[in-house]
Amino acid sequence: MSLSRSSAAPARARVYGYVTLSLCALLLVATGRPTTKALDWMAGLGVPEGLAPVLAYAAPALVLVAMMALAHVLTRKRPLVLRWAAFLLLGAVAGYVLGFCLELFAGAGGFIDWAVGPLREAGWIEIGLWMLTAVCLALAGTTAFVAVLGSAGAAAMQVEPVAPEDIEVRTHERAMMGWSAAGMAALGVACGALALARQVEIDMRAAMVIAACVGMVVNVAIGIILWRALDELQRRMVIDSYAISAIAVTAGAFVWAAASALGAVGPIDAGLLFLALTAAQLIVAIHITAKGAPQGAGGGA
Repeated sequence: MSLSRSSAAPARARVYGYVTLSLCALLLVATGRPTTKALDWMAGLGVPEGLAPVLAYAAPALVLVAMMALAHVLTRKRPLVLRWAAFLLLGAVAGYVLGFCLELFAGAGGFIDWAVGPLREAGWIEIGLWMLTAVCLALAGTTAFVAVLGSAGAAAMQVEPVAPEDIEVRTHERAMMGWSAAGMAALGVACGALALARQVEIDMRAAMVIAACVGMVVNVAIGIILWRALDELQRRMVIDSYAISAIAVTAGAFVWAAASALGAVGPIDAGLLFLALTAAQLIVAIHITAKGAPQGAGGGA
């Protein structure tokens, strides 16, 4: 007796994650300009002067997509920890190529100077806050994308074929994703404004602190709205993510305090505590959500 097509091969939704990744990579490299180091290196290889800038723009976009594709091929059906390690390692390779070839957001410095005045050089806490800002705004953008487009948006964020029900986005889920996107964007604004408050001249600090506080208040308010709409399983996941991140940061703060008592380090910076706690919450929440996602739905772009 022969098996039907549906029983032999479960239906798979068409996904367009690599198209989305390619477009995002193109948008990212479009913000940059070729670095002198990359142009000099290519000139040393004999690359024609007119072709070198083109390669400086094309190489990072191609490498970003290639590394993502390679990570998926190498880690298919592998444990989650191995998948994360592969993405981090290959992402670091892509990041190195990107940083070597292009100075990203080349016009951002001039715009910030025009808007808020000159900035002092960023320390590692400010760099961390800017990185957190970028992550929050990127997550807000992708979440809003799915909230607006629904299942079509979810398909555009997947790079592996999945069952259609795994990317189905219902109406009430789209509303919650819209709130989540707004909350994440508000957190990104709060982080960016806090970074600016630590770098601007003293006469602009109050304005930046007010902007950071407004962003945080909006983020907390949206968090309360979302909490009331969550079911018990979702609330359990939120509680777990906060508990694990709090334990990790508390242990880190204790180690710092002990080292400070010995004179090995200075007093801990409140900005560092905020950065560590927020980053830990994001990492743990993403990990817990990935573990709780339906099988096959974890291939988001």
